[in-house]
Amino acid sequence: MSDDSFQSPPFVDPSPMDIDEIVEANSQEICYGALCEAHGSLSGSTAGKSLVQDGRYFQQFRIVSCEHSFGLLSEKNKVVAVLDVDTCKALECLQGYQEVRATAVVETLRLGQTRVKSGSKGVFPLSINIYGTQDEASKVGDKLSEMHAFLQHPFFLEPGYEYFNPQYFHLGGEMKCMTYLVGLGEIEHRAKLISDEVERVFDSLDTMGRDDANTVLGAQPDAIITPLKSHQMAALAFIKRRENHDACQSANKSLRRFIGISPKDDIPSYSMGGILADVMGLGKTLSMISAIVSSLPEATGYTTAEYQNSVSPAPGCRSRATLVIVTSMQVLDVWEREVSIHVDPGVLRICIFHGSSRPKSPEGVIDHDLVLTTYATLSADRDDLRVLQKIEWYRVVLDEAHWIRNQTSNQFRAAESLSSERKWCLTGTPIQNRLNDLESLLKFLHFEPFSRTSIFQRHILEPLSKDTPGRAVNLRALLHTISLRRNEEYLNLPEPVYVDISVELECKERQLYNSILKKCARDIDEIVSARAKIKKYCILFAAIMSVRRLCNHGTLSVPAQSSLSATLPSGADGEPDCDFCGSSDEDKLALLSKNELCTRCGRSLSSTSQGHKSKSPGLGSGAPTPSCAGDANLDQPGPQSPLSPGQTLQGSSTKLLAVVGNLVKSPPGSKRYGGSPL
Repeated sequence: MSDDSFQSPPFVDPSPMDIDEIVEANSQEICYGALCEAHGSLSGSTAGKSLVQDGRYFQQFRIVSCEHSFGLLSEKNKVVAVLDVDTCKALECLQGYQEVRATAVVETLRLGQTRVKSGSKGVFPLSINIYGTQDEASKVGDKLSEMHAFLQHPFFLEPGYEYFNPQYFHLGGEMKCMTYLVGLGEIEHRAKLISDEVERVFDSLDTMGRDDANTVLGAQPDAIITPLKSHQMAALAFIKRRENHDACQSANKSLRRFIGISPKDDIPSYSMGGILADVMGLGKTLSMISAIVSSLPEATGYTTAEYQNSVSPAPGCRSRATLVIVTSMQVLDVWEREVSIHVDPGVLRICIFHGSSRPKSPEGVIDHDLVLTTYATLSADRDDLRVLQKIEWYRVVLDEAHWIRNQTSNQFRAAESLSSERKWCLTGTPIQNRLNDLESLLKFLHFEPFSRTSIFQRHILEPLSKDTPGRAVNLRALLHTISLRRNEEYLNLPEPVYVDISVELECKERQLYNSILKKCARDIDEIVSARAKIKKYCILFAAIMSVRRLCNHGTLSVPAQSSLSATLPSGADGEPDCDFCGSSDEDKLALLSKNELCTRCGRSLSSTSQGHKSKSPGLGSGAPTPSCAGDANLDQPGPQSPLSPGQTLQGSSTKLLAVVGNLVKSPPGSKRYGGSPL
């Protein structure tokens, strides 16, 4: 590498007239990676703060040869720092490559805090990005390896350049673009590899594919009015297969043998059911309703004295009903409406287990085909009369099953303790934040032995953490056995068109936005000064939630009503701190009624009045809800409006006005004009 090659022009943000030159240069030049354990020492009395250019997270410097070392050159062409000996040796070995250049990258914050003072040489960490042509990549990588200098993912990459690491092991021998890894440390890199692997596993779960010769699609149930699409018929076939005792046990046994469960851990799983993980829009609700209708004869037989099954739960109060747990009262209405639309009148007897007038004993529930309740009502019932816990259900279904991912939550404990041989999880996001989310679903399903934490850790999580090609084999085998997932390809939608529209907050919105940020800064200062135990990220998370809600909803609000949310501590300008604990949805609030902290934003709920804590809203008081509906064709109230009669929304939202404006301009055939139901 020649001395001149190091003296590349200082980095500047490209202006429109520079684009053609950059594209031409980048078509030949790539980044090989970064030497990340480099250090610089400030020269003379130079202060790091004097080298900082405002508005940049990273600062870049040209590198020049200075006798037996290399230095960083400022914009004034003055050497302001000298590199450490090991880094100089690595750069020196590259001087023979005319097409190779290097750039120093320094974090602005660290540089600004560095200065030369008595007893200190003003040392600061940095990284060295190495650039060159693809033709030279392998040679440069080998040369650096001889010097025991290894290229890492760059913390920063100049716009327009791609990252190809010649020292990285590439399957097939051909270098692959790794630009997506720029800015990731070792921990983040490992996390991304695991995330990508899990995503590939989910993409492979279409085990009832359109062209699968082993998929036997039976006839559509006669009582289902709406013609089912092929993927919904496949989902129905999958549900039937996972509810066939012999087929289910055979598949479970094969899975345990494949993964290599030791004899002492080989506890047979007698549960039936699984996870329907189709993405949103494929009609998971209709698929499950079809399964409920299809299994009515078997469900009726489940309650008879002649029903003999050595693996059934202990004798108790049996019901032919399928119990469906949903997130809110509004979703209860959705399930009722779906039944009325897609099922022949009179086929299903429905019970709504919600509100103060819900049945107080199992006898008021068991003589139905479908029982609908919410997670909040289920949790409250478990701590009170335990009506739902006393019944052996033919089938239990969790809608939006990721709601039980937290194993310390009330809803998880209540759902996990329900008695049924057939349990189903409906969720488009079985893994939301952590792989342990899947463990929560397995515990609900009672899918032994993988529902035990030690087995799940040993056979699923630990292999994933290893950097081996087959690390996801066990996870894939597990999910192929119990889960079905199809993506949006089955919707046959046209390619989406993305348009970025800039929206400026109006004056009142901007004032509220600034007040939230000021309150966040003030709260952090206070807990730091007081050395409080509350975690700072809880305050940041609450601020992010408040700002996001403000950007979406603006100053829109509903006139205050008497509810649990009115008793919770609020954020800036009376705004509740998150969409969960600040919601007016009584089902969400009921789930928090016994918590000291919000499970979403982490803020304290201790100021909640004892009166509300002793009696969950909407569960023991309030407007009565019909407890049991007979035939599905009976007139039922539609979805309840969040506004009471005579109430109007107050305020405005710049973003929502922009959305409405674009909908008005939408052409025929768009969502504005509706579409056919799934």
